[in-house]
Amino acid sequence: MKTSDVFPSRFIKAADIGDKEIAVTISKVTIEEVGDDQKPVAHFKNAEKGLVLNRTNWDRIAYIASNDDSDAWPGVRIALYTELVSFGGKTGPAVRVRPANKQSAAPQEPPPVAPPMRGEMDDEIPF
Repeated sequence: MKTSDVFPSRFIKAADIGDKEIAVTISKVTIEEVGDDQKPVAHFKNAEKGLVLNRTNWDRIAYIASNDDSDAWPGVRIALYTELVSFGGKTGPAVRVRPANKQSAAPQEPPPVAPPMRGEMDDEIPF
């Protein structure tokens, strides 16, 4: 039994993403209790878990959205991926944000006769 099975989290962690890049669309940003603190959390369409936003990811989303007001972020497409970071003297994977690639940002219409195709970034969100 895995720790994540015994103690599930309502927030996305690096282990949820692994080596993949996952395109998501922001549905809302809320302020939630995380531990003993209040933090911003981005929520995504078709995903159960939210992403606790640190300053780095907040600034990256603001840049991608061309707006630092999170009320303007619903509908913004971003890609979640992991990157090694150093924090508190330790190095480990962390969730990071970048613009979703053009293929995932604008879904292509299927040919008129063929059934719809799933794009490489249209994988089911694993969280």
